[in-house]
Amino acid sequence: MNHSLTMEYLTLKRANPFRLALSLLMVLGVASTVLAAEDKKKEEKKVTFDQHVQSIFRSKCGACHNPDRKIAGLDLTSYTSTMLGGNSGEVVIPGDPDSSYLFGVTNHDYEPFMPPNADRIADEMVATIKTWIEQGALENAGSKAVLPDKPKVSFSLETVSLDRPETPPMPENLSLDPVVVTSRPNAITAMATNPWSPLVAVAGSKAVLLYHGETQELIGVLPFPEGVPHILKFSQNGSLLLAGGGHGGQSGRVVIWDVKTGERRFEIGSEFDVVLGADISSDQTLVALGGPGKVVRVYSTATGEVLYELRKHTDWIYTLAFSPDSVLLATGDRSGGLWVWEAQTGREYLTLEGHKGSITDVSWRSDSNMLASGSEDGSVKLWEVMDGKNIKSWNAHGSGVLSVEFSRDGRVMTSGRDKEVKLFDGQGKGIRTFKGLKDLALEVAMLEDGSRIFGGDWSGEIKIWNVSDGKEIGVLTSNPPSLAARVEDAQQKASTIKKKLDDAQKQLDSMKQKSAQETAAIQQANQEITKLNNLRKQLNAEVAKLKADLPKEKAAIQQKQKSVMAIDAKVKEYSELLSHSTEVLSENPNEEALKKVQADLQALKQNTEKEKNAQQGAIKAHEAKVAAMEKQLALKNKQLEESAKQLQSLQTKINTHKKEVETITAKLKEVESSIKSLQPQVKQAEEQLQRLTEAQQRTTENLQASAQ
Repeated sequence: MNHSLTMEYLTLKRANPFRLALSLLMVLGVASTVLAAEDKKKEEKKVTFDQHVQSIFRSKCGACHNPDRKIAGLDLTSYTSTMLGGNSGEVVIPGDPDSSYLFGVTNHDYEPFMPPNADRIADEMVATIKTWIEQGALENAGSKAVLPDKPKVSFSLETVSLDRPETPPMPENLSLDPVVVTSRPNAITAMATNPWSPLVAVAGSKAVLLYHGETQELIGVLPFPEGVPHILKFSQNGSLLLAGGGHGGQSGRVVIWDVKTGERRFEIGSEFDVVLGADISSDQTLVALGGPGKVVRVYSTATGEVLYELRKHTDWIYTLAFSPDSVLLATGDRSGGLWVWEAQTGREYLTLEGHKGSITDVSWRSDSNMLASGSEDGSVKLWEVMDGKNIKSWNAHGSGVLSVEFSRDGRVMTSGRDKEVKLFDGQGKGIRTFKGLKDLALEVAMLEDGSRIFGGDWSGEIKIWNVSDGKEIGVLTSNPPSLAARVEDAQQKASTIKKKLDDAQKQLDSMKQKSAQETAAIQQANQEITKLNNLRKQLNAEVAKLKADLPKEKAAIQQKQKSVMAIDAKVKEYSELLSHSTEVLSENPNEEALKKVQADLQALKQNTEKEKNAQQGAIKAHEAKVAAMEKQLALKNKQLEESAKQLQSLQTKINTHKKEVETITAKLKEVESSIKSLQPQVKQAEEQLQRLTEAQQRTTENLQASAQ
């Protein structure tokens, strides 16, 4: 195979800022080839059904496809019946032999080969049929070719940016009514997240559902009457959404919408089986698709024509993806075939060998230098695209990998038959396993900011986990209720949440009143404590004074008692002297001096006795004062004891009130937190109800307009 051009480009891409110029040269090369082909086509003779093709169909196909025996509802004996097609629709697409089912089975591009159980018809006949279709499937020499319309709007990009757009794309006023509501959801056949906004696209029944990845609200429904979407991809700038799918064994198609308006910007492909893999290049110039037909077709978004086909696959094509720089295209099939091609030319670039089972998914790292592939053999492999070297391989899901995706920061997420979603670092080291899915984990995707991961399973359930801790935080469905049912549910939800908020507000007001009452009781008790403390301060001062004065009084009593004892001694002494003097005077009655001494002793004794009486009176006075003081001290102490009990009682009341206040305060915080939580919920519920009501009104107006 010729790798020279792509190798040169990849080398320049890493080191040369002028790589876009090289890409332009490659595109110009393809354009010149197309122009040359157009010139050649002008020189070809006119091929018509009547003159050239009818005889081939009658001789080779007429036995099974005639007016009497129309197998599959197809009659090839006349121009009108041939163009009418069979049970599955048109079999000839004027101007596009590659999309014409009749040519594909005749050329043995895909089964069932025609004629059945026979060799391919002669090359000249095949060439004649192909030329007839290329020229517009003319009926006769006088017919004029009417080829399919070219796309009305080109959405190819002059430059490709990897930077975040100024305004990340989000749907505006899209329909919110599901196309079909089934008794149970279908398997999650496709899922994708927008690279720049919290938008999650999910395959539904004949529709693509758009969810807000943070609020988990359904914000758009894109009808897909073509059938079941099997692949969803956002464009690199997030403005477009691609869906590929169809009806198995009947038809397949790719549709591209404007994310913001929901407008169908592009429809391509007319497959005779479902599209399983599809992608749009980052410069939005190419769309690739593939499926059971084993052929990859790459279309130009500018003309809607097939630029080239890849026919190397020998089995159903399960997956394909353009590299983020639009240089390469990776494709994988059911038999384990994995190739990388030059996106602009379709030339084979790499054959990646190593998987032992079906290639179920491929994903490019954001720098376009590495490709991840997942397989039914249970492994994930990382490939270096400069030389196709398998630089890392690990067993991600023992029973089979069903989806693999690079995150923007280079981590790898997978889902598998073991019902698990897993996250690995760029070297394949496990970071976290997300469990909880009920059936085969078919799809995996990560929110654009890396905060949440989504896993969809065979039962139709989509679980949402926090990437940081693995906690499950929500569930999405591929089978939402009708818009009318959701409006009714939103009304009930808004009413319920509003009532909760009103009840919580009433509870808050009641608790605040109770808290105020308890606080007032605490303040009153504190005032009483202040009064008691002042009283106790006064009592303690009086008790202290009494305790200080009592010893003094008692000391005075003791001192007086000592004086009385001294006086008693003197009185006794005087009495003895008087007794002795009386005896002496009785012996000497006329002794005047002796009489005078006796009179003086008598006077001293009398004075001493008076002094004793005075001291004893003083003692009684002090004793009375001491008794009064002790009585007063006992009273003051009793008052202190009583005030202490009152203080204790008041403190107990305060503690009880404080505990009640603490309890109320804690409940207040809970209620306030509940109110704080309920307020945005009420707002969100009312806004959701308004959006759903407006969407319902738009639907009604559209139906009325259609009826008119």
